[in-house]
Amino acid sequence: MNLQNHWRISILTVLAIGPGLMINSALVPSQSLIQHSLQLGNNVIFAPTLVGIIAFMLFIPMGPLLRRRLGVRATYSISMTLFIIGSLWAALSVNDQWMSVGRFLQGVGMGVMLMIMVPMLLLSFPIEKRNLSLSVLIGGFFGSVIAGLLIGNIAIIYHYWRWIFYLGSALALAGLMMNQIFLRNEHHTESKQFNGDILGISLILICSVISLVTLSHFEQWFGSSGNLWVVIGSAFITLILFIIAQRKINHPVISFKLIMHPKPLLGILMALLSNVVMALSLPAVQGLLHIISSKQLLSLLPCMFIGVVLSAIICTLFYDKLGPGLLGLLGSAAITLVLIQWFYLNDSYSLVIMAFNLILLSSGLGITIGAGLTGAALGGPLPELVSRMTAVQFIRFLANIIVILLAGWYLNFDYSHKLKDVVQSGRIGDEQKQHSLSLLMTYHDLFFIAFISAAVLACLSIGLHLTGKGHKLAHKPHHEHELAK
Repeated sequence: MNLQNHWRISILTVLAIGPGLMINSALVPSQSLIQHSLQLGNNVIFAPTLVGIIAFMLFIPMGPLLRRRLGVRATYSISMTLFIIGSLWAALSVNDQWMSVGRFLQGVGMGVMLMIMVPMLLLSFPIEKRNLSLSVLIGGFFGSVIAGLLIGNIAIIYHYWRWIFYLGSALALAGLMMNQIFLRNEHHTESKQFNGDILGISLILICSVISLVTLSHFEQWFGSSGNLWVVIGSAFITLILFIIAQRKINHPVISFKLIMHPKPLLGILMALLSNVVMALSLPAVQGLLHIISSKQLLSLLPCMFIGVVLSAIICTLFYDKLGPGLLGLLGSAAITLVLIQWFYLNDSYSLVIMAFNLILLSSGLGITIGAGLTGAALGGPLPELVSRMTAVQFIRFLANIIVILLAGWYLNFDYSHKLKDVVQSGRIGDEQKQHSLSLLMTYHDLFFIAFISAAVLACLSIGLHLTGKGHKLAHKPHHEHELAK
């Protein structure tokens, strides 16, 4: 109870967003286990995974609006209640449709809180300590992603996945209780006239319903899971509709024009490329680790937490000194070094080197994502920080959905063909060796694509550095009371 206010807000921020990120990440390794448990085929498109991320993306713009209408304490309570209900619903589900409903509620609760808690976190720290907010964001959010990867693998080892959702609901419940203690009740005067973007909000609600219904019946309506281009095309159409609808509105719910400047645009491209590298590397790492024993697996994955800590420390200490461009270059260099090694990986490898590479990869990803997002957020007038960051996060998670779909489809398609080629060649008779060789060949391709993305990421980092360092974190924003809203 004697914690300083910025540490209270830090705890509430991590408990509001972290459990959702953890569950999203845990579903990647445990997807086949859940599909087998629910008697589903091993489809590329697993609707509950996508539904949660789509709901999260769509409801990011709703957070600041609800805070102005209800206050932060009430909005936090409602959002965490939805998340808890969704988690329990998913844990008790008997089919993928029911799980999709639970995941939808999870995504709504997490999405609403993102752009409420992140600005609050930034402004809660005193100016001389504001860089510490980066350690909370990187350590809490990216650490939650890595934690999800770990618990997803634990679920596979023990052949039980429902506890993942129980754990998420327990963490959200802790946040709900701490909210009643740590946050004060804001007093708001309700305006009779709503000045918000009615069209934008309507599009969000319509897209939410369409996404939930369509993905829940994807196999029945569109046949083979190879028709993922329907979903990808829908995502692009959604983005185009939002851009068209928002261009001439005075108070758009997603202000895309704020990021159409060199610094925020380069920052968001860095964040997107970092997501691409992560979306390609983590499944590939997951597959490579499957060819080792369970004990070795559980001993290697915690090494990634060391990388999370390193990236948080480096960004905290050097963001204001180096700027996002040089930090991004440092992170992309670390990622590239790992991917070059793994591109030449064969079935003989050192666990020590593998552990070191996991540390290096996770630290590089943490640095580039943190530098890119912070550079985009601070790459323009500070009073527009929340609106600019809302647009950045919306585009980032939309791109993330597309990358997840393409990576999953490629893994399934390419592995099947390579396994067929290996079997027909007759070079290796043992079935397990055929499986391992086919996996390695497929992951080599993914590592090469990720390597190209990391190289482009380095170029973007150089471009961002040439635009200047931008605003410092340890800088007093103009109109802080407006940012807080």
